[in-house]
Amino acid sequence: SLLDPFQRADHGAFVMREFWRSGRGGDFEDDAVGVFEIERVLVAMVFAEAIIVVMSMRFVGVDASEIPAEYIIAVFFLAYPLTLFPLAGLGILDTVLLAAFLGFGGEEIEAEVIAAFAVWRVVTLIVPPLLGIGAVSWWRRDQARTD
Repeated sequence: SLLDPFQRADHGAFVMREFWRSGRGGDFEDDAVGVFEIERVLVAMVFAEAIIVVMSMRFVGVDASEIPAEYIIAVFFLAYPLTLFPLAGLGILDTVLLAAFLGFGGEEIEAEVIAAFAVWRVVTLIVPPLLGIGAVSWWRRDQARTD
């Protein structure tokens, strides 16, 4: 027989409570510290990616007088929730950032901003998997030599 909805909800809560206790070694109150740690790491990660956007802008020739680093970082933090969409918001996030940056710096820097986005996306989406493939290949080659 099927459990009524209240019994199923109570059972689900019990299962989740036991999962957290067994996997984390404590109660939910103990997990509050872990949540703050996760939030700090997420803010640091977003800040690091914003710095990569700033460096990409400077690399392609967008001067600090055209778009200051503080503005780039602030807009990136505000738009970052758009990475919720597939492929880290590829296209959606870029369009919002492009509109914000062109609204601040003017349309004459459009080509440079688009080039900076290309550099940023290559650095954040293509380089890490390539480094991972290289590291795994090197590790397997090293393991084959020792066996």
